[in-house]
Amino acid sequence: MKYHPFRKKTRINTKLFLIFLSTIFIPLIVFALFLYNHQIRLMESESKKSAERELVQMADRISLEFTQIVSVSNLFYLDRDLGSFLKDYNSTFSEDFEEPYDINSILNKYSAGVNNTNFQCVVVALNGKVFGTPMFLKKMPYLDIESRQWYPSIKNYQTSVIWINDSYLDKLFTSPDYPYVYIIRQLHDLETWDRIGTLIIGISENQIRKKYSGYVGSTQSTYILDNKDHIISYIDNLDLSNSPLGLADRFRNYSGSFVYGSGEYKKLVTFHTINSTQWKIVTFSDINALFTTFSGALNVFLMIMLFYLITTTILFFALGKRFLNPINNLYNKMAKVKTGDLNVRVTVNSNDEISELSEQFNDMISKIQELMSQVVTEQELKREAEIISLQSQINPHFLYNTLASIRFMVYSGNKEDADIIILALIRLMKNSLSDSKKFITVDKEISLLQDYINIQKLAFTKPLTVKLSIEDDIKDCKIIKLLLQPLVENAIMHGLKPKKDDCVLSITGRSIDSALEFIIEDNGIGFDSSKCDLSSKTPDFTRGVGMQNVHGRIILNFGEQYGLNICSHINKGTTVTLRIPKIISKGDYLSYEHFDS
Repeated sequence: MKYHPFRKKTRINTKLFLIFLSTIFIPLIVFALFLYNHQIRLMESESKKSAERELVQMADRISLEFTQIVSVSNLFYLDRDLGSFLKDYNSTFSEDFEEPYDINSILNKYSAGVNNTNFQCVVVALNGKVFGTPMFLKKMPYLDIESRQWYPSIKNYQTSVIWINDSYLDKLFTSPDYPYVYIIRQLHDLETWDRIGTLIIGISENQIRKKYSGYVGSTQSTYILDNKDHIISYIDNLDLSNSPLGLADRFRNYSGSFVYGSGEYKKLVTFHTINSTQWKIVTFSDINALFTTFSGALNVFLMIMLFYLITTTILFFALGKRFLNPINNLYNKMAKVKTGDLNVRVTVNSNDEISELSEQFNDMISKIQELMSQVVTEQELKREAEIISLQSQINPHFLYNTLASIRFMVYSGNKEDADIIILALIRLMKNSLSDSKKFITVDKEISLLQDYINIQKLAFTKPLTVKLSIEDDIKDCKIIKLLLQPLVENAIMHGLKPKKDDCVLSITGRSIDSALEFIIEDNGIGFDSSKCDLSSKTPDFTRGVGMQNVHGRIILNFGEQYGLNICSHINKGTTVTLRIPKIISKGDYLSYEHFDS
């Protein structure tokens, strides 16, 4: 073999260093240069996205505030006192008209409808008479609004609401150089729909500016333009004056962005539509200022990369050997686990990432052993979880129908019966939901059922006759809580409710050998019971989910030899027979493994 003196003198540290250079250092340098160029391009993209996000937030906030003001105009539109006042005045048009209502109180009572927004309201009668407290009411007691260009927009549409700025209205509301924005809509007689006046809500431009001033930075200018490209409001920190008006044709889309200008005057222009008014909000941002923020972050990234390279080079050889031994130890232990030995553990002698990894390895092996031992227990609990799942479906099912009945009572004005229903519901919920026991006595189940029946009787639109017959010797037996109520609910809601009259419901409870049998029978409209599959996992919404839930709970608790039997004929009625084991004490139920004392 040929002798290679250079190879002979090469130390292992040098070989490791060459490996480090070829696998870490050089690739990292190349990656850093690529990332630097990518960050430059990304910086421009993120600047646009950031500006657009801020503008969307700004537009949404303004739109929300404007929508709230429109909602206030709806309150005025529906105000019967205001309508009565205008109808009375329009019938006379007299200067000596005696106001039966305090019109200023009416106009001021909704002033708190919008948070942090002050506005003025006036109403204009059919003869142009102005009512309200605007600043210059004495100079302009009448308004000729029908001659304004915007008037046809509200005249031809009864519920139309328009947003405008009008120097003519400014003479009534404000002094020069302090323009207002106005919301205008016609008012109508809510009975005849005849026009009775016009509502004008004035909002100072300063109030609008406050809503977005917090979003505008020192290197930005923001403008709000109306549908005719007139400036409604603006904050001009870049001294752009009326520059947006020359770019109006580029704002026709719903939203967007583009670069305007060049060199140090280069601006990022973003615009978005305010939903409530269809106005445009436009922001001009100094691109150089935006890039300065990102450039600082980029320089920090480069410094971190450089520091990382130097530190990694120094520590590579110094710490390599120290880390290698615990890693090898961990690797060997993992190899033993791979063979199936779960009794191995790694000895932890340090306080670093490797020791933490070793501790996690030890915890993982312990948890694997625990999980294996829990498999049998989890299988045993699975059956109980299915029972709880079915129980959770029944309580909301009953509550939905009961609350619907209460709502009907309140809506129809029957407060006394609604109060009786609520009290019965309180007793029912207190005894059924607050009691954590799964099994209760038949006597208590019947008591809960009677509360439910009382609720349904009050809510029922026709006479309902209920015949209840429970043998005395079964009243102390145990039964699953809320087992009978869904069946009675189905009989009432799906059998008797659609029937016109003569509604009779019969509930019988008796003992047969070692079982309890409950029969719920109604003379309702019935259905084709041959199509009712209680074992199906697809709910039968034509008869409700109650019977399927009850049948499933019985089978999960007692087995398939118990459950429901349904016999029904169309227009003749339905008979549901419920069969469960006779449980007198806890000892009688041990064989079912789920007794809840």
